[in-house]
Amino acid sequence: MQPTGTPSMAVYHSVCYRIVRRLRSICDVRYPPANDAAVSGVHRDRNNHALPGIRQPAYGDLAATQRYGRGMTDTTVPSICIVGCASWDTLLPVDHYPAESEYCIASDEIQMPGGTSTNVAVALARLGMPPRFAGVVGDDWRGERLRAGLEAAGVVCDMLGVHVGQDSDRSIIPISPSGSRTIFWIKGAMLGRGDVLDLPAIFRHSVVYLDIVDLDFWADILDAYDRDRDNRPNTPLLIGQTVFVAGILAPEAALPFVGRHDLFIGGEWEWQLMTGATSRADIVTRLQHTMHDTRLRMVVVTHGADGCTVIMKGAIFEAPAANVRVVDTTGAGDAFAAGFIFGLLRGWSPERCAQFANAVGGLATRALGSQVALPSLHEAWRLAFGTDPDEAC
Repeated sequence: MQPTGTPSMAVYHSVCYRIVRRLRSICDVRYPPANDAAVSGVHRDRNNHALPGIRQPAYGDLAATQRYGRGMTDTTVPSICIVGCASWDTLLPVDHYPAESEYCIASDEIQMPGGTSTNVAVALARLGMPPRFAGVVGDDWRGERLRAGLEAAGVVCDMLGVHVGQDSDRSIIPISPSGSRTIFWIKGAMLGRGDVLDLPAIFRHSVVYLDIVDLDFWADILDAYDRDRDNRPNTPLLIGQTVFVAGILAPEAALPFVGRHDLFIGGEWEWQLMTGATSRADIVTRLQHTMHDTRLRMVVVTHGADGCTVIMKGAIFEAPAANVRVVDTTGAGDAFAAGFIFGLLRGWSPERCAQFANAVGGLATRALGSQVALPSLHEAWRLAFGTDPDEAC
């Protein structure tokens, strides 16, 4: 699909080139293909009894199979660090959504790991690009299961802390027959001011993905990044997610906040809240205006069944959604983000990243739960490109 907009195509390709060149300058990474080995999942029923595990790829000796970014002497450093929220999901498949004061029938109660940030982490691991996760859980059984699920997927959890005396963050999610869902959020342990992160270690990664509920703490991390940026041998790409910003910051505060990142990803309705726009064209205009005097270089707007729009300073383009039978849309946007990051770190063009991300996000909707149906690299590649994975691409 050809990009549209002004200025010229030369400007569009120049923007793409700069993004890819920067990624290649800060990381030189090769990943082993995910194999067919499986480990048990950590899903529990309402009595906290183990449910049958789901298949997840095993990754073997990561230190022996990865090369890390320039300036990184610690061979335990993955290319991606995700800083954010770990949450436990209780899913309630319902026969319909009730009106106020009415009731509906839930066919089951399914408990499993979830959370926007941890969904991204597990999705990347399934694709063969396991990240490090920095966050907190409570000191309850949910926190133990969240950690076990991340580690089983291959995510590095040495920066996952515990808030003693606090329950883990959790959500109750009714899911309709169409796959749509409503989230009832019971706030628990999460990162905030008072938590201590090893920011120099986090900034040694090639990509830092920020998805933090406490926006003041998020801003503190950005301040630290800006303050020490010139003194670091490796300057990571900063990527943000809209979920915890939309509806909290007004547009006059949200857009400058977004502008402190290289790339920002989120759903259309979230971007409407953050920009104050009422149409897709207006969203594009306001975001491109933000790019003129900030570090922001790219924004991705997801549209669910309508695919996504990628916005850069000089051009935009749209990518259609993948054709997948939808069971549950919980976590689809997180899976999309993982797919887009995967493509960026492979040095792909934004168009190819969007095509692959749409496939990853679509495949994540095949079953109940945000992590159950996350695809392997082979599945996502086959849907996106119609071929088997090509390690040379």
